[in-house]
Amino acid sequence: QVELKLHETEQMSRSLLKSSSLAIVKLSPCLKIQEFNPNAEMFFGKSRKDVLNQDYITMFIPEKEHKKTQKEMNLLVKKMGDSNIKMQVITAGGKIEEVEWAVNVLLNHLNMAAGLLMLQKR
Repeated sequence: QVELKLHETEQMSRSLLKSSSLAIVKLSPCLKIQEFNPNAEMFFGKSRKDVLNQDYITMFIPEKEHKKTQKEMNLLVKKMGDSNIKMQVITAGGKIEEVEWAVNVLLNHLNMAAGLLMLQKR
């Protein structure tokens, strides 16, 4: 029963990721990319299979912004609160843009941070 409910929830989450008009990126607590929807592929110019399990900071944040962004993201994980965050990112074609994200901290069954869900704001 529980496994069936979990499977249904995962299916619904995948459908939402694929159908959203926003770029959505799911990160682990150590900021590895766990999900990357089709709009994120278009925005960043990278395929989902090429970014999964890669470090978000080194993949998409300009080098001069690495430490600052890493610190901000780690703070979000630690405080376990949802927030809006602006960051410079490297988009398709190598263009650097400032983007605002709505960031939700995902919690596990022990009420500990299990990752971050980032939705691009427009």
